Amino acid sequence: MIATTCRSCESAHLEVVLSLGSTPLANALLSEEQLVLPEPRYPLDLAFCRACTLVQITETVPPAELFGEYLYFSSYSDTMLEHAEKLVKRLIPERRLGPRSLVIEIASNDGYLLQFYRRHGIPVLGIEPARNVARAAEERGVPTLCDFFGPELGRSLRNLGVECIDVYYLHNPESQLSEVSRPDFLERVRDAFIYLESAAAAGKIQFYGMATWNGFRQEARARDAMQLAELATLAHDIAGDKHRFRFVQLPFNLGMTEALTLGNQSIGGKDKTVMEAATELDITLMASASLLQGQVARNLPAFVGEALGLEDDAQRSLQFVRSSPGITTALVGMSHVEHVRANAKLVGVAPATVDQFSKLFTRGERA
Repeated sequence: MIATTCRSCESAHLEVVLSLGSTPLANALLSEEQLVLPEPRYPLDLAFCRACTLVQITETVPPAELFGEYLYFSSYSDTMLEHAEKLVKRLIPERRLGPRSLVIEIASNDGYLLQFYRRHGIPVLGIEPARNVARAAEERGVPTLCDFFGPELGRSLRNLGVECIDVYYLHNPESQLSEVSRPDFLERVRDAFIYLESAAAAGKIQFYGMATWNGFRQEARARDAMQLAELATLAHDIAGDKHRFRFVQLPFNLGMTEALTLGNQSIGGKDKTVMEAATELDITLMASASLLQGQVARNLPAFVGEALGLEDDAQRSLQFVRSSPGITTALVGMSHVEHVRANAKLVGVAPATVDQFSKLFTRGERA
């Protein structure tokens, strides 16, 4: 694609000052099989912008063609490595970097620079689009997102009219476990976490998490079950203690109590509930389906009302969810204004006490 306006100021006053004709891509050496095929060539014209004086090329080669596979490895240069090591030694004390820092490099190549931060125990993240080069960085122990640092998230922020997203959710990731192996799944999650950590470091999001349905409600041996500690470890390996994987949304209500009652999580060899695991891992839980699509908004057993009080079953169901240990928010969809008014009355009511909760479960066992 040939640019007709300036890449910087968008002025139309571009003047070609040097043309080197049509040339092949740099560092795109051909294999023996490719020698008999036409070699892709692109115009190499240099233009001057009269408005802002920027000198620029006019042709934009598709990035995937330039960097899908790349033959330049920065670590081939001893001079580059020596410079990178000296730079890191200077910047660590100068910027007061430590285990709670995160160093991100865009176009990080084979990890030639970030490896030195890693040696000092500083979390790093590389962003490198060339598959072979990113693979070399990973083999060197440098977490690397093999992708372009693109505008998609920025475009979403602009459409929403905000500068930063508070919480970015990966939606129902456990559904992939029906199609891919667990190691492949965890690798995909890791790639997503790497990108989200880079977005957080760039100030585009504050935190990220997972919005799930079955992932944390199943028995631990179920195919689509997830371990919260395993996911938190992925985030920690990428960004250290300052990682932004801090939220999980899951269904929790009077009909789906697994987050409170099912010990399907393992931490340090001990079985724990999701609520216990989230507390230990400093992850915030948010409850979805608090009224189970209205199924627990009416006709509850009498002992629920006796234990929790309040005006109606909808309020009692919400009170149960919002009062459960570890739940910070009870999400509920309401389509009528009168429902909003009725449920909003809970704002002025204290969460249920431990004694009320005890009565609820004791009576439930007897019922």
